[in-house]
Amino acid sequence: MVNPMEIKKLKYFDLGEEGGLFEALRSDDALFDGKFGQNLVSIVKPGIIKGLHLHHKQTEYTTCIKGDILYVAITDDLKQPAIEKFLIGRNNRLLIKTPPGIGMDIRFLTKKTLSYYTPWISLIIQMISIPKRSLSWHSGTFGTCKYRSLIQKK
Repeated sequence: MVNPMEIKKLKYFDLGEEGGLFEALRSDDALFDGKFGQNLVSIVKPGIIKGLHLHHKQTEYTTCIKGDILYVAITDDLKQPAIEKFLIGRNNRLLIKTPPGIGMDIRFLTKKTLSYYTPWISLIIQMISIPKRSLSWHSGTFGTCKYRSLIQKK
């Protein structure tokens, strides 16, 4: 497993005709570090991939609200990268805690409808003023074809 990531299995409560609910993150959860900056909700069109990227300062807690995602985590170790894949969605509700220094790639598997996923972030991000630091598959340490092939094989 990619260390020091933590996983929480989420319990779904079926409310019958009303729908359902699940509790994603609580202040008394063992994996919660007590730092909260903001919560985002990302609405994503079918087939989109949120490319491999790395956070340097923030911890991120991620779950999928609607649809299914493949969450790939990877360490930045050229000698022996650790890669872990998680299917998150209707049949496997998880909350994943990703600390700084772990790369992530999110692939949306739902083909016909929008997917909704939400990251809780330990810092406040100024979306307009912070440059995007996505790591390309074809450039930089993280973006080598070596990593791409490892993710596809695992």
